[in-house]
Amino acid sequence: MPISHDMKSRALKGLNGAGFKTEIPRIFVSMWVLFVFTYLSFGALLELVRRWSDEPEYGHGWLVPFIVAYLCAQYREHVHRQPPSAMAVVLMIVASLMTFIGMVSGLFLLVQLALVIVIMALVALWLGVAGLRLLLWPLGFLIFCIPLPYVIEVAFTAKLQLLSSRIAVDVIRMMGIVVYLSGNVIDLGLVKLQVVEACSGLRYLYPLMSLGYLAAYCYQGPLWIRGIIFVATIPITVVLNSLRIAVMAWLVEHFGLAVAEGFFHDFEGWLIFALCMVLLALLLWALNAIFTRHSIWQYLGVTSSESVAYTARSISRPRSRAALGGVALLSALTLIAGYAVAHRQLVIPPAVHMSSFPLEWGDWRGEHRPLSTGVAESLGIDDYLFINFSATKAQVPVNFYVAYYANQRAGQSPHSPKVCIPGGGWQIETITRIMVQGQAVNRVVIARQGVKQLVYYGFMERGQWAADEYWRKWLLLKDFLVYGRSDGALIRLTTPLHTQERIEDADARLTDLFIHLRVGITAYLPAPP
Repeated sequence: MPISHDMKSRALKGLNGAGFKTEIPRIFVSMWVLFVFTYLSFGALLELVRRWSDEPEYGHGWLVPFIVAYLCAQYREHVHRQPPSAMAVVLMIVASLMTFIGMVSGLFLLVQLALVIVIMALVALWLGVAGLRLLLWPLGFLIFCIPLPYVIEVAFTAKLQLLSSRIAVDVIRMMGIVVYLSGNVIDLGLVKLQVVEACSGLRYLYPLMSLGYLAAYCYQGPLWIRGIIFVATIPITVVLNSLRIAVMAWLVEHFGLAVAEGFFHDFEGWLIFALCMVLLALLLWALNAIFTRHSIWQYLGVTSSESVAYTARSISRPRSRAALGGVALLSALTLIAGYAVAHRQLVIPPAVHMSSFPLEWGDWRGEHRPLSTGVAESLGIDDYLFINFSATKAQVPVNFYVAYYANQRAGQSPHSPKVCIPGGGWQIETITRIMVQGQAVNRVVIARQGVKQLVYYGFMERGQWAADEYWRKWLLLKDFLVYGRSDGALIRLTTPLHTQERIEDADARLTDLFIHLRVGITAYLPAPP
């Protein structure tokens, strides 16, 4: 319903006729909040900009803030100032905790999400709960400019690769072409096509989900139709990406491998994304035509008569001052805590010297393989082991790799194998967690161009073994707060899988060497606090 002049007058009474001068405290507090969280989140913001610039699947992130600003501006006639709300304090508490935990654990995702919550807190500070309720969905669109953490992104990419490959092979067979699928490699006989990470469909999925959210927001019809539109972005992306792979395979079969590279490959990618948007629009039109029997143009818009109903609340002057003071105080406390985290004197354990690590363990004999200086520097490691072990009873070698970091608060930490394995061109076929003598270990089967390997890995965090990477982050947070320590290491064993070899034999190799080395390596890493 439209907002009457009386409603606006009643709402503004809470400001006691406040003009610019009486709003100076609120302006100052808002600027203070923005300064504090921009300062504390500067590293996370730089990472955000880097991923927008370097990773095509997140390139739309540059546009999202402008779209959100436009959507919020459409409500400028429907919202008005209210006294500071206590909701601003609640949101600031959440944002402060997320920022602090994100800074300690090195999780940029938490810090970036905290910035979105800070913006919501400022809305509640100026427009109250009613204004926040109106702008909640436009502000929620900011989530789509925040990239996924690499660990989650790699897991999604691997699943999308395999799913797209399987569907594509079914389509290829329907075309009458003989094809064989091995992992993510499509074997056409004379030519083999590998469905790499870039062809997984994630480059379409995340931008299309953003468009799906935007379409669902702008469509003011039934809520369940809006939900379907958003969820439908996932199957649309998977199916059309699979069709793209199948068409590419058909073209390679008939015109050669050249059509799968260069301009034609990129052009096909843009064409498929355009088709995804067309299908999404057609689905919205069809659902609206079948179930509402009204013109779709009646439901399109960024506001509706129902959504602009604004209920002004009368808030006492002491409560509004308390809310304003609470926001300012929380920002100050967050700044102090963040500064303390960034400048806390760390307890650096005595230097480790892994070069003296024994090369004989039972029947196993090892040989050091030094990393190049450039690789070691790019990894940021303080010390490492890279040893090839072999045994008389095991003709196939096992590589033992340990990457040790004395300080994981300096922006360096062990690279998750879930990220660096695909980064090296390997495809993760399976990843499970097994128990080796009561110790949880990650077991990964990887493949590249027909070659397979078996990998066991885990993390040693200040004398504590951790297989789960988020549990490792919790240990880092706890030990940093309690003991001031942030050292840790990645421990990984890798062995080739020969074509004629049973995978059980490879498991036996890694298990045997892991049992020998697990105890031995603890003597060369810093002891528990």
